[in-house]
Amino acid sequence: MDAEIALPERWSQRHVVDGNGARQQLALPQPARLEQGDDGVWSAVAADGSRHPVRERGHTPPGMLGLELPRTLLDALPAPFDPKELRWVTSERVSDPEDVRTSLAGRFVLRTEDAAAGEPGLRIPQAGALHAILAHWSTGSNEPATVVLPTGTGKTETMVALFAGEQLRRVLVLVPSDNLRTQIAEAFETYGVLPKAGVLDAVMPGPVVGRIEHHFAKAADVRAFTDRCNVIVTTPDALNASSEELVAALTDRCTHLFVDEAHHVAAKSWARIRDMFAGKPVLQFTATPYRKDGERLGGRVIYSFPLGRAQELGYFQPISYISVVALADPDRAVAEQAIARLREDRKKGFDHLIMARVNQIRRARDDVLPIYRELAPEFDPQILHSNLAAGERRAALEAITERRSRVVVCVDMLGEGFNFPELKVAALHDPHRSLGVALQFIGRFARSRPDLGTATAVVARPEPGYDERLRMLYAEGNQWDAVIEALATQAIDEVRELDVFDAAFGDADRDAISIQALRPKMSTVVYDTECAEWRPDRLRDLFTLEQIVSPPTVNVGERVAWMVVESRSAVRWAHLQSVENVAHHLHVLHWHKARALLYINSSDLESLHQNLAEAVCGESASRITEDRVFRVLGELQRPTPTNVGVIDLRNGSGGSRCTSARTSTRASPSPNSSRSPTRTSLSSRSIRASASRWAPRAREGASGATRPRSRSWTGSGGAAPLGRSSRTTRSTSTRCSATSCARGRSRSARRSCRSRSTGRGCRSRGWARA
Repeated sequence: MDAEIALPERWSQRHVVDGNGARQQLALPQPARLEQGDDGVWSAVAADGSRHPVRERGHTPPGMLGLELPRTLLDALPAPFDPKELRWVTSERVSDPEDVRTSLAGRFVLRTEDAAAGEPGLRIPQAGALHAILAHWSTGSNEPATVVLPTGTGKTETMVALFAGEQLRRVLVLVPSDNLRTQIAEAFETYGVLPKAGVLDAVMPGPVVGRIEHHFAKAADVRAFTDRCNVIVTTPDALNASSEELVAALTDRCTHLFVDEAHHVAAKSWARIRDMFAGKPVLQFTATPYRKDGERLGGRVIYSFPLGRAQELGYFQPISYISVVALADPDRAVAEQAIARLREDRKKGFDHLIMARVNQIRRARDDVLPIYRELAPEFDPQILHSNLAAGERRAALEAITERRSRVVVCVDMLGEGFNFPELKVAALHDPHRSLGVALQFIGRFARSRPDLGTATAVVARPEPGYDERLRMLYAEGNQWDAVIEALATQAIDEVRELDVFDAAFGDADRDAISIQALRPKMSTVVYDTECAEWRPDRLRDLFTLEQIVSPPTVNVGERVAWMVVESRSAVRWAHLQSVENVAHHLHVLHWHKARALLYINSSDLESLHQNLAEAVCGESASRITEDRVFRVLGELQRPTPTNVGVIDLRNGSGGSRCTSARTSTRASPSPNSSRSPTRTSLSSRSIRASASRWAPRAREGASGATRPRSRSWTGSGGAAPLGRSSRTTRSTSTRCSATSCARGRSRSARRSCRSRSTGRGCRSRGWARA
């Protein structure tokens, strides 16, 4: 009598070096048929025709491959049993990585799914990203490339497909967290969704995937580990736990670098590893094409799947937005709205969860969690943060996974690397202040699945200081789908615009400084020009070959050129020929043809760069100076101080007063000066009036006698000398500046004054500074 069963997945022995393990999935789960031979022994016949005897658990001869069942279940065959009870026994080591790589030849078929026709394949963004990457690599460029895919569209599967389709030799995958290391390693081990999508044979062995969790002791250990792996997945912290020499040895043996969640490359630990792959293919995958600090990732965006398109195709679900403005108790108001939405979703049969986002552990524990436990005890609210013990964290995650809890209060948890599509109600008690992080967070709630409803975001009114681009997102009454799409598109367009600008400079010398590393100050010297065309190529003639650190690089279309040169000068503190001051200066030039103006930005502030102007635009170039520079300020209204730290004894006012006055400038050219000084016309009437009321003060000593404390200035209608200050021990002034009241007083008085300070001054009486 035969019985249909499912063979479990089969794994190799783990290859372990210094606590870092590598393993290989030798066979995916597949259907099989149980057959009993004439000798009474049961065997499992797999779909591929292979036959495997089923033995009693613990009785497989050493070195043999077989299947095992507990004695009671084996004796009861062919009675049904729990598939988890059937286990493989194997002593097979991991395959040779080169054998795995060659076995992939011709086994991968790149095709796109047709959901309407029911034909399997890769998702549209995944297939598009693969085509873009292959096109980028086909040019021979080793510049880091960035792939932007909205959350939920399949970044991990794109990496796996690229490995399988191109039979890459050895890939290092950099991830931000331990949890994400586990998820991505498992995806590579099983080829992810590729077998199910029909683009890769399901019965072939998987790659050997290593996970770095501990440091390596010596170079031989690094070789022993890497030589047995097709793919290595690690976090920067785990990799950098080894010495720099061992890290370099490992990266040297890897052929490609994949960076997941690439917005983390702002950290030095990430950038250090990426720099070790100079000259090798580097791919950065992210949902937002800029770093957490707002800077660019470095590397050209070669593919970006529009968020609006992801919404159209159903990869990115709509999000309902509820803005909460409650001044009395905003946390309670947010919790009430989130719980009400969860209860509605549960009545509709959706398996939804709440994640309450808080930015501080103390606040989450003491302020927010008690509110949820009071309002929704039936959902058994949990808390997750990095300070929890491993057991507490595991218990909270189990409660959520098993649905004993449906509310979790998080502090930077359940983000990257946590796959919980059921998180559909986001309660943002502390909204994100960075656009990139906000879009990443929101994307995790918008993941699509047929059995789940739409997501809801309940957002408290954010505190000041958030990214200005988020103003639209946090505004009341808006459509989040449209706003999120607009913000994501704007951010990507900005990065693409810069990529186009950078690319227009052409391929610079390999040893030259990268334009993406430049951070020039925003200042300029401007020259009038009369030339028909500028000649940036003449910049080379101004410097010797030894002086040029990075040669002139020109964007022809935008008429921008830049270069880095070395400058040497004698030291000022001695007459020496063997010791020099060495400086490196950046020169950036832009010629505006329509206005016939040449703008020169330079880190060398000791020169006006007449030589640069004449070299590229001819001897007729003349610097714009004196009143022409300041003429644009003639109608500008700006605050002008009219009373600077003068104590008014008569009406009790002090400190500084400002009025809005028109700026008046006057140039006084000097034949020996390269700069034209300007003078601001200030109203001095109040200064003279106050100065006429100044009087000398005295301080009473311990013996009751008085003695002068400091030099005072008096006058009748005259102004006090600027830069002097008056110090007094008491007056009828009602306000003072915070910088002055801490001077000239007793320790207790200073402490009292500072305790009432508001940051702009204090209310202590009688202390001011001229």
